[in-house]
Amino acid sequence: MVFQQFPDLTWLKTQTEKRFADRKGWNGLKLDNEGWPTVILNVSTQHTYRDNIRGPLSLFMNLSGASHVESGMKRVRIDEDYFYLTNHDQHYTLDIDNTGSTETFNIHIGEYFADQVFQTLGQKAETLLEKSFEQPQERIEFHNTLRPKTDIICTTIQEIRNTPSPSSIWLDEKLFTIISELVYQEGILHRKQESLPALKSSTREEIFARLLNTVDYIYTNFHTDLSLDTLASVACLSKFHFLRLFKLAFAKTPHQFINDVRLTRAVKLLQSTSLEIKEIARRVGFDDASSFSRIFRIQKGVYPTQIRA
Repeated sequence: MVFQQFPDLTWLKTQTEKRFADRKGWNGLKLDNEGWPTVILNVSTQHTYRDNIRGPLSLFMNLSGASHVESGMKRVRIDEDYFYLTNHDQHYTLDIDNTGSTETFNIHIGEYFADQVFQTLGQKAETLLEKSFEQPQERIEFHNTLRPKTDIICTTIQEIRNTPSPSSIWLDEKLFTIISELVYQEGILHRKQESLPALKSSTREEIFARLLNTVDYIYTNFHTDLSLDTLASVACLSKFHFLRLFKLAFAKTPHQFINDVRLTRAVKLLQSTSLEIKEIARRVGFDDASSFSRIFRIQKGVYPTQIRA
């Protein structure tokens, strides 16, 4: 189901707390089953505040503009280049307050949908045949962190957005593609977490969560002058302990990681705007156009003007 407006907040909180036991969706829509239905909210708005909603696995993104999402003790800003995940049964708050309009494309995944995809991807065919009618025994848990949109995510989202009144089977196939990509990306994060030098898995989880907080901070503030002290403070780690662990987890120093983020945004601006090179350099956080062009050439193999050409 794709909606162009947010459901009534009071109604939604009531339904989510009882997990749609009456099988009633928004506007009287009859649901096939109990539990959260799959809902896509493609809404254009300048202002909305939807607080403390218990939800299913949810993917928050914007096609234009920006929003803030809060889950647990974490609050992130989501712009057009990133998306954010909250897990099943996790409470979230969505906050949009912009001078211009924000177009959301938030996907709330139906009950057990993602878990069934995960089970399909992770088990052998023989096991799936033997247990084809069993509900998944475990839920997949994703890291709460900002994630860059991949080509697969962007392409699939545009296909859904550009298809009016999609059939349920077609939409299920597209959501399968998205969740498969999420599971793949989560596997990469898990391997990074396991690369950390800690004896206890709980310690690795805590350290990696702190490092991901700094990644979120970089994604949001890459255009500013970020210091090692600031990033270590975000991670609640000593400066050089943070530097060592960050490089182990991401195979890059924080400085290299920041430059990658800056150059990725620069490529997008070069391809989608007519801004001058010096203005793009300023927007992505470089002091001047010459240092920007030099680093761009080293990293990308071409100069910014060649990308535009």
